[in-house]
This record gives sequence, C-alpha cells and structure tokens, in this order.
Amino acid sequence: HCYEFERLLPYQPIAEVLQAALPTLTSTVVSNLPAWVLGEVARLAPEVLEQPVLANGRDRPGPQVPPAIRSDQERARLFDGVARFLAELAAHGALLIILEDLHWATETTLQLVHYLARHLAEHPVLLVGSYRVEETEPQHPLQTLKQQLHRQGLAESLRLPPLSVTAVEEMVAEMSGAGAATIPLARRLHRRTEGNPFFILEIVKALFETGVLRLEQSVWQGDFARIRREDLPLPASVSEVIQGRVRRLGADSRAALRQAAVIGREFDLDVLNALRNEPEEATLEAMDVLLRRRLIAEGAGQMGRDYAFTHHLIQEVVYADIPQRRRQHLHARAAEAMQ
Repeated sequence: HCYEFERLLPYQPIAEVLQAALPTLTSTVVSNLPAWVLGEVARLAPEVLEQPVLANGRDRPGPQVPPAIRSDQERARLFDGVARFLAELAAHGALLIILEDLHWATETTLQLVHYLARHLAEHPVLLVGSYRVEETEPQHPLQTLKQQLHRQGLAESLRLPPLSVTAVEEMVAEMSGAGAATIPLARRLHRRTEGNPFFILEIVKALFETGVLRLEQSVWQGDFARIRREDLPLPASVSEVIQGRVRRLGADSRAALRQAAVIGREFDLDVLNALRNEPEEATLEAMDVLLRRRLIAEGAGQMGRDYAFTHHLIQEVVYADIPQRRRQHLHARAAEAMQ
C-alpha cells in the first residue's frame, strides 16, 4: 500500500512487497542470486539478512547492506537488484504484485515501478496498480508513468465502475452467510451508496456497531426488511473521506462546491454563478477543478442540469458541513438567483 501520510518514504510499497515475498525464499533461490542482489534488496527489506536460509554456512560471502544511495548510478543498481530478485522468485512460481493507492506514491517509487514493468515483462509477473483518478492532476507523475507504459505496450487500464444491484446482492449474500434473506438490505444499500464498495462496507460496519445487525454462528442476523425501510447511517469514516477530498481543494473551488451543495444534487451554471456573484470565467475555472477531482460531472444527473455531484453523499456531507446560519444565508441567495 501507499499511504497519504507516508508519501515521503521512498519505495515504501515495494519494500512491503519484498517483505511479503521473504517467506517464499528457498536455498535454491538464494544460491541463484549474487550476494550484491541480496544486499540491494536488504536496502528495502533488511529482514532478508535474517532469513534462516541465509544464516547457513556457504562458500561465498554473505550479503551486506550497501551504504545510502547518493547517486543515480547507485539508484540504478538498486532497481536492477530488486528486478533480478523478483525475476528469480518468478522463475519458481508466478508472481502477482498488487500496489494499492498509487496516487500517494513518491516519484522515486513510480520510477522503480516503471523499471520493474520494463524488466519483468518477459517473466511470469503481473503488476496491478490501483489509484483514484480524482487524486491525480494532469501533471501528477502517475499520469506520466501511465502514458509511458501504454506507449510501450506494457500496461492496460481498467476502469472500475460502481457495483450493479445484482453485484451488491451477490456480495452481501456471500458476506452475510444468510443468502437470499439479505436481498432487501442489499437493494437498500445499493440505493444509498450507488454501488460504491467502500461506502457499502462502511455502512455495514456501522449497522453492526449500532446493533441493527449482529453475528451469530458466522451468519448475519437482523430484521432485513425493516432495515430496507429505514434510513441507513452515514458512517464517520465515509464523511471523513469526503471531507478530506474537499480540504485538498483551493479556497475558491471549495467555496463553489459548498454553494453548489446548497442548490442541490444537480445545478445549472447560471444559478451558481448568480449565487457566487463572480465573473463567469472564475466560476468556470472552479468547475474545471471540481470536474478534474471527480466531485461533480457534466450533465450526469436525471434532471439534465449543467452539473451534478458524482455521488449524492458528497453533496450531503458538504452541505452538512456548512454552519447553519451560513447555510440559511446561502439558501436565501440561491432562491433570489433562481427567481
């Protein structure tokens, strides 16, 4: 995984990959690798030096951790060492490497990912990287990496759409162990989350925390029909994720988003612009930012307005975060703009 608050740690997700691979080391793998390769791997996963297979007596000197990287040449040696290590592992069994949340990765980490993609292309290794489009501006290094890998024929992009009603029904039935009895709950979850898997799981957790659902002998228990009729909770975790996305906006875009939330799930540019009382160009620039961050979309709503929030929970969270007096003031101004 890549983490927002660990972005300054270089190669962190690759280090986790190497650490996860250490239990698969055998004497055959080690004997086929030069000591310098194991030394380079030890830069990111020092535990490699503690493996029992490396503690046994051998005819060659054991690996030593090289000094800190101070030049591009030393960085290239690290990249080559990691690639050779993974290639040797793959020779004894195919590898699946999953790198989550690459939008938080450092540029040096992405450089190593590019190197691995090129040098492991002929080996039984599959690299899967996930990222959130809304967190990657056009100048983000991940966009450059993606373009290069596509140009070299080394990558394929897969867009993950929201889950369908049927998919949510199947997922909830599988997780619950209760089968078809959970269909009413699953359909209610789909309406509330619009098929967002993260939102689904967090709401299910909240239902357990509030006692609406309970676990008995590994099977969910509860009044699934009653849950279908009642409002589902908005978990704090979902609200925090949305608020985090809003906080990363500039002041003008954040203000525009709050004003739009008062108008509704869908809104027209002329009403928003009248509410903002700004030059139209300034409003369009704010909309461009919100579109790139996937907080809103053009003409995506059922009412055919100019814009719509990409998820109704985004609008709900942004709206709820506006102080009451400010919200009343914005409602009055929005009504005047509509008139």
